[in-house]
Order: sequence, then C-alpha cells, then structure tokens
Amino acid sequence: MHFEGDDVPLTDDSGPCDVELAGTASELMLFLWGRIPADRLQVNGDAEVLDRYGALVPPV
Repeated sequence: MHFEGDDVPLTDDSGPCDVELAGTASELMLFLWGRIPADRLQVNGDAEVLDRYGALVPPV
C-alpha cells in the first residue's frame, strides 16, 4: 500500500511500500473494520501511516 496525497493506491508489485500488515484473515478483516488495533497484527514499515489510512478509508 502506498500513500500519494489523498489517494491510497493498492499495488500487487513486490516493490517497497509504506506499511505492511500481517495476520490471519480474520485479524486483517477485523482491523479493516476498526474492531481491533494494529498492535494486534505484525506491522512492517511506518506504523504511523495506518492512522492516515483510517482517515482516508474509514470503515462503513
């Protein structure tokens, strides 16, 4: 995932990214829906950009 201004383009390349999350499918979905915090997942990269992701792509 990369952040460019107000956009959050998702890429499938293996290049560097701002942040990467790892966990079970359930944990990742719970995070995306705002049910668990990122510290319950394995975070690689700049964890501070997760706050920006939450602002740009809020759960519905």
